[in-house]
Amino acid sequence: MRFLALGRPRRQSPTVATAEDFEEFLAARAAFVSQRSTIHYCYARAGVNWDKLLREEAFAQAMERCRWEAYAAAASGLALLYEGLLREAARGRELILAESLVRCLQAVLHRYPVPAHDPEAWDRELEGFRVRLGQAQQAAPLAAHLHGGPCGRRIFAVLPIHRRLRAHDAEMVENSLRFAFVNQHDEAVRAFDIARLAPALAGSRSRPAAARRGQAGEAPAEAAAEATAEPNAVGRWPA
Repeated sequence: MRFLALGRPRRQSPTVATAEDFEEFLAARAAFVSQRSTIHYCYARAGVNWDKLLREEAFAQAMERCRWEAYAAAASGLALLYEGLLREAARGRELILAESLVRCLQAVLHRYPVPAHDPEAWDRELEGFRVRLGQAQQAAPLAAHLHGGPCGRRIFAVLPIHRRLRAHDAEMVENSLRFAFVNQHDEAVRAFDIARLAPALAGSRSRPAAARRGQAGEAPAEAAAEATAEPNAVGRWPA
């Protein structure tokens, strides 16, 4: 079984100040949360039969499906959480921030091939994230644990353990994800350099657009450098 690239969040987190830093941060935290919530639960439920289950082709395939769906759920849930942390510093540029978050989530998902069991999984996740993000920006940012609940329900629904054996575990799994999101909120607060990260994702209010473009429509070198951070026609980061 192939594991996602991850490391346990460190106490001394590096400063997250650019879009690239943010993408790396989101990918690492999504992998950590999804694998911890799925593999740890299944290991605890299986007990001494864990090794035997892994040798069962049906279980291994179900576990693989679960892990990819959990990864997508964690990544989109954490991106919503982080939007709430950045929104105040991006006031007036919330839509730009939203588009940057969509691009970052797209890059985080496409670090791995689309799951074989669901070729439309990443596209559907991005579409759903756009809707949830638009709804979230219509209200005050939610507390961290309120983002964890929906993620927990999504993950519980795809756990590869028979329903009879996990029938009473739904609340436990959801609470586990609520605590996980609170921890990830605290990690982000320590890691984010908001004063630099918000302009990196939502643009700067310090200079008008006309000044960046230069005269006669010719972009100066600095504006051209900024243009490389814009999405291309398909919404991906340029190569």
